[in-house]
Amino acid sequence: MVVIRLTRDGRKKRSFNHIVVANKLSKRDSAIERIGYFDPITKALHINSERYEYWISQGAQIASKSRVKQLCKQWFNQNIGRNTQAAS
Repeated sequence: MVVIRLTRDGRKKRSFNHIVVANKLSKRDSAIERIGYFDPITKALHINSERYEYWISQGAQIASKSRVKQLCKQWFNQNIGRNTQAAS
């Protein structure tokens, strides 16, 4: 099974997370593809929405008990708000 989850990167007390597509049974830092990033210190967030939608359509699940679901919801709410304001 393929899941969308976070992988940790960065250094001690300066963590940085990549949002990745990975096999559920693989190790924490192994990934099929990186589709975004999240910096918990600066709260910077970016998700490649085309690749996210592609992997969801291919049957990828969002990892259970993870923060990825909250981050994806936050990202898409921000982008939908920008797109509707730009269209007006």
